[in-house]
Amino acid sequence: MMPSGDPHANIPPAYRRQRNHSPPPPPSTNTTSLFRPFHARVTPRAAQKLGKDEILLLPPLLTRLRVQMRRSHGTETLRVNVAGDMPFRDVVEQLLSESELNAGVQAYVKMRGAWLEPGCVLVSHIMEQGRFVLNERGEVDVKIEIGGGGRVRDV
Repeated sequence: MMPSGDPHANIPPAYRRQRNHSPPPPPSTNTTSLFRPFHARVTPRAAQKLGKDEILLLPPLLTRLRVQMRRSHGTETLRVNVAGDMPFRDVVEQLLSESELNAGVQAYVKMRGAWLEPGCVLVSHIMEQGRFVLNERGEVDVKIEIGGGGRVRDV
């Protein structure tokens, strides 16, 4: 031991470990601090039901869709995230207005390079096709053609 009694007397102050003797802060009891705000687009019906300070819970795994909406006056591309247990038909119906639904709609999913009508299935059933339905960005390509005359065909 050193004559001063301090074994670290030869260590310059800049290299000595600083000790903080203050107690750690108590764990947060504010549940809302677990959530972060973000901007999202929802249907008017969903927006009416959500209050400004309410929390919207979603399943942890969402399926990304790249939706091409083809109308008589042009094409619009949307990027949509949906829950896997959502029926494909409901996805299509939520993206369209009532008048567009009445004008007739056909919806397709691109599988193995071809556009196919998936039928009445859940989005997760489409995803079970794996790499055969995902594009290079990890999205499912969907094409919705509007204006065929009549309600939504059995999509």
